[in-house]
Order: sequence, then C-alpha cells, then structure tokens
Amino acid sequence: FFQAEDGIRDPLWSRGLGLLYKFLEIPGFTRIAMPHCVATNNEDISMEANTMIAMVHRYVEAFEKQDMDIIKEIYSQDALVEDPVGTDVHTGIDAVCAFYEGALKSGAKLALSGEPRCSGNAVAFPFQVQMPGIAIDIIDVFEFNAEGKVNSMKAYWSDGNMKSV
Repeated sequence: FFQAEDGIRDPLWSRGLGLLYKFLEIPGFTRIAMPHCVATNNEDISMEANTMIAMVHRYVEAFEKQDMDIIKEIYSQDALVEDPVGTDVHTGIDAVCAFYEGALKSGAKLALSGEPRCSGNAVAFPFQVQMPGIAIDIIDVFEFNAEGKVNSMKAYWSDGNMKSV
C-alpha cells in the first residue's frame, strides 16, 4: 500500500515528497514518459506531445484563414466529430467537411484559453469561439489514429458556456 503525503495513492500521479517515488523502480508500474504520449488503448501509437499540440494550432489556423484544406489535412477519412457531445455525430471526412464548411463560413475565430494537455493518443484543449456578439468557452478532445490524423473530435460545451460580448 502506497500513500504520499498529498493523499494520492498512485506513485505515478502523486506530488510533493511523492515525487521521489516516481523515480524509483516500482514493479508493475508503467510510466508515461513525456514529451511522448504513450497509447492507452490497443493501437500501437506513440506520438510526440509536440506533434499533437501542433495539430491543435493548425486547427486554430484553419478558422483564422477559413481554410478547408487544413481541415481535410488534419482529419482521417473515417473521422468522427461530435460537437457538442450529445448531438448527432458527423461520420466520415465528407460529413466532417460539411460541418466545418458552415462553421468556417460563420466567421468564427478560435483563441486558445489554456495549454493543451496530452495523454495517450489524445490532446484536450480549452479555447473560446468568438463570433459577432457571442463567445463560447469550449474544450475539444482530439484522438489520433496510427497515421497521426484526428480520428475523433469531441467538443464539450453547452448553453451555460455561451455569453454575449
């Protein structure tokens, strides 16, 4: 039984003096070595965090430039987009592109509002969508396939995240 002074019982995630335990060899523990993000599912994906974060910046750039070619570049052919979570899923690159054509034509601009976070084959990032008269605070999660393309995007937001500007 392990418990650090911060109350966390997992030596991988503990802080403070528990940090000492992260550098010990503990049988049965697999550590995530940053800056690499290690796959947590059955796919054999080992993708640099910097690569995933660069993809987030390309996504923001697509809105800045209203550039559908960037959208086509970052998404896989069988991509899924659920925006917001709980609504209909856009399946396949054609449906994904149709969804983004409307979003890009709306004049929406994206501004990151925090640092992207990588884990496994995914990156989560907070941002604000800015449109005339309205702003929406959103968290998107991209999951990547073995080719480094976005295979799934889920957007987390609701009416409570919208405000008049």
